[in-house]
Amino acid sequence: MRFGLIGDVHAEHERLQVALRALGEARVDRLLCVGDLVDGHGDVDRTCALLAEHQVTTVRGNHDRWIRDDDMRTLPLSHRMTSLAPASIALLKSLPSTLTIELPVGKLLLCHAVGTNDMQRLGPDDSGYATSSNEDLLKVLFDPSIAIMVCGHSHVPMVRRFERNAGKTPLVVVNAGTLARDDNPGFAIFDAEARRVDFYRIVDNLTVSPLSRAVLSPIVCHAMPPRMDTGYVRREVVVEPIWNSWHAWPLLVAPATAGAVVRHQLLPPLISFVEQPHEHARLLRDPGSLGGPYVALAPERVEEARAHLDHTRSALAGHRAVAEAWLTLDGILSREGRGSRRASSSRASWTTTSHRPRADPKGFAIDPRGGKVLAKDLGERVIRPARGDGHHEVARLATIAHAANQPPVPVRS
Repeated sequence: MRFGLIGDVHAEHERLQVALRALGEARVDRLLCVGDLVDGHGDVDRTCALLAEHQVTTVRGNHDRWIRDDDMRTLPLSHRMTSLAPASIALLKSLPSTLTIELPVGKLLLCHAVGTNDMQRLGPDDSGYATSSNEDLLKVLFDPSIAIMVCGHSHVPMVRRFERNAGKTPLVVVNAGTLARDDNPGFAIFDAEARRVDFYRIVDNLTVSPLSRAVLSPIVCHAMPPRMDTGYVRREVVVEPIWNSWHAWPLLVAPATAGAVVRHQLLPPLISFVEQPHEHARLLRDPGSLGGPYVALAPERVEEARAHLDHTRSALAGHRAVAEAWLTLDGILSREGRGSRRASSSRASWTTTSHRPRADPKGFAIDPRGGKVLAKDLGERVIRPARGDGHHEVARLATIAHAANQPPVPVRS
């Protein structure tokens, strides 16, 4: 099946007519539109009439919701319901927030932004925290029945692929862009059988020119007979590698480093969330906790996090064993080594010593050489700053202790 994809319209009735004519000549099987029909340079009534005439399947955008609620009407180029024809009002009121279409590979989800949230942005360069904290995207990812998400809102054409756990179909996100004249107007054709997305540009004289083509990996449509072994993509496609369901950032490249990152950075916050999901939700609402080691998931999704934790522990058992071996080796060097070992970084330089710190009556670890409080219960080693007054380093140690699911450490200078 071939779909004609129309992005945010914004009342651009002339460009909508150009796109519909081109998609008709291409003989697509179905026309899809992601909404935002109002608030733009053109005519809303003619826009709605064209969509109805060509039987375009359309969902509601945030601007369509705003005009229905008489909200945000002071925006530039905004419209009002009182100025529209009855047919246009009826169309705007009938638009659903999302809808799904059954395909051989799974469901196609048509929405305005991301899932049911018509304000959530998803851009071609979003990665790391920007995607891992995108709860609306995670909801779609955790529904393995959805194979394709056709969305808009950002006005940026793109094709992105998000991996799921082994054995599950990846999620492919397609954004056709917009018809708004100030944002490189265009549209797209998605061929589900050929696993291809073709983007087109509507130039200033209202003619159509090809923009780019994205060929999807055969695994996306594994239920269909494979037609090619390789694909070629343009700059609109962003590849985001996944490593055992975690973002494959550079620190996960070398096995030894990966083991340490899994052991000390990835697992502790996840374990903490599984044990105290409501506490994570409370802390995430506190501006003072911004940037802390907390999991941005709703507490009711704790079982999903537990399953991810169990999968990580099982799949990365070897990496965790390497991390434990390094800790053992480090302990031997700390106890039996001679002299000092110094490791430099851009933020601090540290000296590791082998003697055990004494504890004051309140349970703080104290450096016997200077009487400076470091952190509570740090174990065999004392880590002190090799330069500076140590205030920043003490705060850093307290943060590390907290990230390891220990109680917050009081620090005094």
